[in-house]
Amino acid sequence: MKCYGEHLFKSNGRCVDCDMHISEMLLDEPLRDLLAKPTVRVGVSVIIRSGDEVLLGKRLKSHGIGTWCTPGGHIEFGETPEQAARREVMEETGLYLPKVWSCLSLPYRNSFFPKENKHYITLYFEGEHEITSMPVAMEPEKCAEWLWFDRKDLPSPLFTDMCDALDPPSKE
Repeated sequence: MKCYGEHLFKSNGRCVDCDMHISEMLLDEPLRDLLAKPTVRVGVSVIIRSGDEVLLGKRLKSHGIGTWCTPGGHIEFGETPEQAARREVMEETGLYLPKVWSCLSLPYRNSFFPKENKHYITLYFEGEHEITSMPVAMEPEKCAEWLWFDRKDLPSPLFTDMCDALDPPSKE
């Protein structure tokens, strides 16, 4: 329904007549169309090692439910990729990593998940952790648990991108 005349807004920010939200009215039509299109997101994934072990968590939400993966997430506006990597580790596991560095064997991955209509460029980082404190599932609605696994005895199934990150293909 088109609204002709002055808009009268309900407490939820929607017009009484046309149900359009006030934020939609502030954008012109080309910008609204652009914002409605799927976008490519940039994320980080952090491979945390302790000796021959690597830290993995079991996913409970989003794409990859039930798979094992490293800590990671989206880069927030104004953050460097390194800051995002350290923040995500702290938010998800409670572990503080003073330093992370780019993963030389797999610096990034371009991943498209058609079923979920998601497209990510994921930047891979590495970090070392001496097991002086144990990881905690800080976001239990997203990750069931964090466990240390020997790199030669990884759990299954691994999240799609984890296979190359944890056991990169040889360059022979």
